[in-house]
Amino acid sequence: MSAAVYPMADLLPEDKAICERVQRGVAGDFVPGRLVPMERVVADFGHYLDWRLNHVEPPPVHTETTRKLRAGASRATDPT
Repeated sequence: MSAAVYPMADLLPEDKAICERVQRGVAGDFVPGRLVPMERVVADFGHYLDWRLNHVEPPPVHTETTRKLRAGASRATDPT
């Protein structure tokens, strides 16, 4: 099956170059990199969806963090 070809409107050369790069990216030569710490919520959300929809256990780093948070919360409410 061949890709659909659509006539391109008159574009400025820089716009055409940008559109061509975007199409190459859509074609699959994009290689994902590491997320920066600020983007951890993106990974966490993906793990959450995988857990809830596909019953895939989240990575240990997430479950260990949850255990530590729960332990800290129980110590905070423990009067002794």
